[in-house]
Amino acid sequence: MKDAIFLIVLVIVTIVPSYAQNSQNVTEQLNIGEQLYTLKQFNTQEQLNVIEKKLSTVNDKIDAFEQSSTVQALSGINIALYGIIISLVLSIIASAQSLADMIKLKKFIKVQRYTQDANTSFALKNYESAKNSYDLAFKLNSKNIDPILLAGNSFYEMKRYDDAITYFNKVLKIDPKHVGALNNMGASIAGLGNHDEAIQYYEQVFALDPNHVDSLNNMGSAILELGFPECAIPYFDETIAINKKDVMAIANKGKAIAAYDHKEAMKYFDEALKIKPDDVQALIFKAFSFNALGSYEEALACLNLILKIEPTHAVAVHNKGTALVGLDKFEEALSCFNEYLTIAPTDAGALYNKGLCLGKRGDMKGLRFNFEESLKNGQNDIETLNNIGIFLCDVDPDKAIKECFIKVLKVDDKNLHAISGMSQAFTKLGNKPEADAWLQKFLEVRS
Repeated sequence: MKDAIFLIVLVIVTIVPSYAQNSQNVTEQLNIGEQLYTLKQFNTQEQLNVIEKKLSTVNDKIDAFEQSSTVQALSGINIALYGIIISLVLSIIASAQSLADMIKLKKFIKVQRYTQDANTSFALKNYESAKNSYDLAFKLNSKNIDPILLAGNSFYEMKRYDDAITYFNKVLKIDPKHVGALNNMGASIAGLGNHDEAIQYYEQVFALDPNHVDSLNNMGSAILELGFPECAIPYFDETIAINKKDVMAIANKGKAIAAYDHKEAMKYFDEALKIKPDDVQALIFKAFSFNALGSYEEALACLNLILKIEPTHAVAVHNKGTALVGLDKFEEALSCFNEYLTIAPTDAGALYNKGLCLGKRGDMKGLRFNFEESLKNGQNDIETLNNIGIFLCDVDPDKAIKECFIKVLKVDDKNLHAISGMSQAFTKLGNKPEADAWLQKFLEVRS
């Protein structure tokens, strides 16, 4: 920069005056030329000779100036100066571009760093931290929807399904046909128990990608949760046809089959665990079927393995309590149900099982309280409703009829336990005609 300034000053001080002098010579040359043109027109030879001599003198001065070392130096300096000026301009442009590139690079590095931090947190199951880092990455580059999709996934893993839905909606506003967001939206809605609505999102995925494996699995699971295991199985079969080692699909097929045949279902759980021995979902399903078959020790082995992998797995804690009840280990079972109820305080099944354990201890007040809380808080299965009803026959027969046996009979009007319970409850109430009528129905259905 200093060199450029020096050259400019040099031009002004030493060279510009020479240019001024030469400019006068050129002006004189033009004037003489005009005079020469006029004289030639009027044939004044004497004057013409004088003027031509003056012109020759002026031409010599101009030639001398152009050949001078000053002009030669100027020519070189001009070239150098122009080069420097052009270099400076290009440098400024390049510097501006470099600055812009540097800003972009720093922004890119920040996005990558936040994303990497988030991915690490997600892998370590620190989903809250992952979500925060994904948010920071998205704020720096709102056109990149990957961080916001992954933030939604973090909420999903935390079972904060409403928040996950909010984030997946952000993705779908930017890209309505984003297959991953559509699938995850469906899974989050299913997490809230809205399986019918979830199915609509899986259908949108299939319109874009008919062989989307996650959506095939999720569709089958949603249909299974709606109570149609036979309709769910084809979706699991389709997934397995795409990938014969898809552990989730194999385990889910086993779960569907377990709805009507626990022994047959075991084949699929074993197949899944052969591929991935520590698959928690397959172990949960297998333990459930063992409990249903009365193989409580085997169920307990599966559940203890799960709790080694995930010590706070809520379903495993609950089902371990169920297995311990089957083994008449009520105090240990009570500990499991208490632990589970700190996570899910209104779970009807856990409340019932806690009441059962308290009853075995002789705490009839605790038994009744938990049975009634179970009725208040959830959709109990038929067996549980019948068991609570039989207990309530002695202490509150009217509640046994309204809250238990009638609910069972709405689902299965030929359920012998509920029909028998109705007869016993009316007997306790002193209503002999009703009691006899239900006894007669019991005999008819049994025959």
